[in-house]
Amino acid sequence: MTDDRERLAYVETAGSICWFIMDASWMLGIATAAVILAVPTVLLAAASFRYVERTAAALFVTGAMLSWACMNVAWMLHDTGIAREGLHAATAFFVTGAAQLLAALATARFELGALETLLRRFRRMRIPKR
Repeated sequence: MTDDRERLAYVETAGSICWFIMDASWMLGIATAAVILAVPTVLLAAASFRYVERTAAALFVTGAMLSWACMNVAWMLHDTGIAREGLHAATAFFVTGAAQLLAALATARFELGALETLLRRFRRMRIPKR
């Protein structure tokens, strides 16, 4: 399990770094870099499912994080003029992510230690302990 936690920390940290640079590129008007970085941002957020704990709360939080990344990418694609309907897609990802967070809170009540896991998982940067 420790190996999965360490791998999860690396995958999420790499995804956060890509996301950070993607957002900075978007902010600075470097659309090509932002669009290129959107791919690893979303793929790394999706890859988190491979290493996350197999509890409903943890899976819902991971889904919410993926929805958040997709929302940000769709918004960026709309804002840069690449996707005309991007804002509608971003809104759908927001609703999906919010629903998953509510589901995570609801299921956390029924899982031992799940609320603590939920709160610990919903953050951006994780550096593994050695």
